Amino acid sequence: MGNHPDISNPDSEAGIPESDRAVVSEFILRNMGLTKNFSPIVLLVGHGSTTTNNPQATGLDCG
Repeated sequence: MGNHPDISNPDSEAGIPESDRAVVSEFILRNMGLTKNFSPIVLLVGHGSTTTNNPQATGLDCG
């Protein structure tokens, strides 16, 4: 539904290429000023969603 990439398959070509994910994650955290007092491992997770016939929810769609 919509123009969202299929992220249900972790092996799909959707989203950020696996080889770039650590670099992009570091860039995002540094640019948000989140650089101190972190554990050695940081877990970043997300999710997609679908919305039908709800303009407000579509505008806030997490996918």
